[in-house]
Amino acid sequence: MPTFRAVTKEALQTAENILGRPAYIVEIYNSWPRISSKPRFAPMFVGQAICDLYQNDEVLADDNLEQFTLDPTFQGKFFMTFSERKEKKFAHYSLTGP
Repeated sequence: MPTFRAVTKEALQTAENILGRPAYIVEIYNSWPRISSKPRFAPMFVGQAICDLYQNDEVLADDNLEQFTLDPTFQGKFFMTFSERKEKKFAHYSLTGP
């Protein structure tokens, strides 16, 4: 049985295939019934699942965490993994001090 995260990732892929572009959370939420009989609770929970995938570097997100994609051709200036964005914004940050 697929996990909630796995179904969310598959719903993102389905939304991207239908739209031909990166998808917003609500579009991912709306593609959910096409791929799973698991109940979808609310867009907020799908958003949380997609953000979890993003923090694990499994999906790419835009600067505002509004659009998400699995397509590596979008990777670059506008779409990045969590690790890339963290390194870009906090390159000199250290928990150990100077």
